[in-house]
Amino acid sequence: MYRGKSDVCALKWSLDGKYLASGHGNCVGVWDSRKMGVGSKPLTVIKHHTSAIKALEWSPFHSSVLATGGGREDTRICLWDVKCTMKDGVQPVLRHEHVVGAQITGLIWSRTSPGELLSTHGFRDSIPRASTNKIDDKIATWKYSEQFQSVRQAEGFAPYVHAVPLERILSPTLSPNGQRLVVSMGETVQFWNVFPCSKQHNKRNKPFSSSLFDVIR
Repeated sequence: MYRGKSDVCALKWSLDGKYLASGHGNCVGVWDSRKMGVGSKPLTVIKHHTSAIKALEWSPFHSSVLATGGGREDTRICLWDVKCTMKDGVQPVLRHEHVVGAQITGLIWSRTSPGELLSTHGFRDSIPRASTNKIDDKIATWKYSEQFQSVRQAEGFAPYVHAVPLERILSPTLSPNGQRLVVSMGETVQFWNVFPCSKQHNKRNKPFSSSLFDVIR
């Protein structure tokens, strides 16, 4: 058991089972599954964000790459490489970060297209600041290169925006086939086609589909 000083708002295992990420307050703990037990502590604690972290996501193609998303006072998406944390206390390498201007409520990597990261958002940043995009209350996908630098950076780092939901998004989840996104917004649940299969992907002019196929309320 490990008792921190802040509420734990997010937990996420890497797909290979080696690492566990925990979001407690504005910090992210990185755990080694082989060193867990009574009195165990994180390999390292990332102290970079400035508000509560609810969004954590390990890459399905690069098992040591972790995406983190900050809350309303932070609004940053960060990509970390935790390979170096095999030595206790060593900080992960920050591969990329950008300010999106809104609370990040969820992050989901595409399981079919390496480098595509979907983000869902809630309230707009309460502190006016320079940001690359104003994407509050939206669903967006970001494209990265193999080095996890923004492929669209030369174009102002604009994401592909799938939707403008009716309310702020509280929680997202991806379907087992990796194509459909389900989001909760208060009493509403929405379903979106966000990562179509390769055959559908090639037939479309835009890289992603944003067609709403059902709403439950």
